[in-house]
Amino acid sequence: MNKILQRKSLEELMPLYQEISALPGTPVEPCFSCASCYDYVFYNKLLLNVANQKQMDRSSLEIELHKWKKIQLHDDILTSLKRSSRTKFGYEKYLPNRKVVYFDQNMLSDYDNDVYVYETINRLKKSFDICYSPSHLEEINKASTTDDVKRLLAKLTELTRNLVVLPSENGHFYAIEKPDYGLDRVNAYPGSTETVESLKFISSRERTLFLSKYDTEYHKKAIGNNDNIFDSLSDEDFHELLFFTRSSFATKSSMKENESRNEFLHAVYTLFGMLDLLSYRVDSQERTIKSSAHDIEHVIYASEADYFITKDKKLYMRAKQVYKFLDIKTSVLNHRDYLEKLETAT
Repeated sequence: MNKILQRKSLEELMPLYQEISALPGTPVEPCFSCASCYDYVFYNKLLLNVANQKQMDRSSLEIELHKWKKIQLHDDILTSLKRSSRTKFGYEKYLPNRKVVYFDQNMLSDYDNDVYVYETINRLKKSFDICYSPSHLEEINKASTTDDVKRLLAKLTELTRNLVVLPSENGHFYAIEKPDYGLDRVNAYPGSTETVESLKFISSRERTLFLSKYDTEYHKKAIGNNDNIFDSLSDEDFHELLFFTRSSFATKSSMKENESRNEFLHAVYTLFGMLDLLSYRVDSQERTIKSSAHDIEHVIYASEADYFITKDKKLYMRAKQVYKFLDIKTSVLNHRDYLEKLETAT
């Protein structure tokens, strides 16, 4: 199928199909109890179209393959979650009596290896509580060596005094828990992080496939100066974006009135998907697109804090758009002026 997308003609591909058809073995009925059977049915149908010399629309084929790849990745994520039975917790709920700061992963990296940042943030601990989240642990888990992981967990404890923000059915709550417990829960889902990153990467292609009108330089410049993108969209355009993000929300108001944590997650993920389709502060390299999968989770967890501080300019701008639309009171600060603004706030 990919060769067809590479402009190979059906005549060129027929010997390949005939070779596949001539492989030994007898046909079997799909069991439909495993993912491979569903893949077989899907791909076999497309291959039969090639064998029968049917006219194939390459654009439609590209979309079909794209959709199926997303289904495969969603299934991989769910399969990974089902296989896990390890859910160790060691927390005690805690109610901070000071304002809470949430740093993104880049700021944590600077805290680990930049003396100036280390000393600056340590001064902040006299006036603010600083928290971490499971998303930090997922990124730490990708560190190259065991020693790196141990060092970063120790720095995380030093930075936050083990103050963590955790999910609950109706939102989030603060607790005191050593990050080792959270890392153990992350390791209980082998492969799920990489699958989420892959899903983010292939989803980044959807603007080109479905909404190329948002891919022009004129549009990108116009939207780049808009500080209230979602409310400024017409109902028609907003509904179109809801459709292409496969959202269950029907209107702007229904998204703003999310009540449970699942609805809140769905709202934030939908809004980030919309920003991707709208070409707003998008990444272009595969590595940065994949790493941005964690940005959404940081925005979600940081919504519980008073301040969200990030070094990533794109994440800074996107978080402000999402929080403004959903009326979230978290202040988004960048790494250049956060110290001045926090010192003013005390």
